[in-house]
Amino acid sequence: MGVLNKLLTWSPHWSVPLLLGLILGPYVRLLLSPIESLIVGWWRHEPLAGEWFEYHWSHVRGRPVFRKDRWKITKSTFDNLTVFIQDLEGKRTLYQGKMYKEGNHWIKETKGKDHPESTFSRLTSPIPPLDDMFVGICVSTDFDGKILGGVQLLCRRELTETEAREFLTKSAHVDAATGGIRVDSLWVNSLEGEVQDKKPTEAADIENTKRPL
Repeated sequence: MGVLNKLLTWSPHWSVPLLLGLILGPYVRLLLSPIESLIVGWWRHEPLAGEWFEYHWSHVRGRPVFRKDRWKITKSTFDNLTVFIQDLEGKRTLYQGKMYKEGNHWIKETKGKDHPESTFSRLTSPIPPLDDMFVGICVSTDFDGKILGGVQLLCRRELTETEAREFLTKSAHVDAATGGIRVDSLWVNSLEGEVQDKKPTEAADIENTKRPL
């Protein structure tokens, strides 16, 4: 009992807790950081969350085909978003993956639900209040099994095929000198329904190297 009483009444020197705090403090912070990020990420407002309509071109038997899908974007853990690419009725998920921020762009990586295909997109970052449309470039395979890279358009409201095709044409150009696809900044005024094509203020000879898709 004497030993037990000594243990119960023993008070360490003031320097012992201080030393333990200095040693263990950074490790405790390191362990709690993921939990803190998870809580903050879950409660933050995510302007991209919700449903989007997506438009792009593909190929079937060598012929161009205009495609329209439905995207559902939800908040996920930490700084990522979860994206579901569905049919227009929203009843069947075709692809599932994640979206995350990289600089001023959004990166989308998805895998097919019922087929072994991965897709990758680099998209512009919408700027409020002009945030109901953004564009980018997607790399995937077409219905003929060939590698396809092309312009991709996402919009909050459902567009007619004529509108979507016009916006896709305005938002990017093929560089005649290199064959590369370059995306121009596309500004959309959701209140007035007007689209302003922000063209680069470059020399005229550079403009002449571009041709519409």
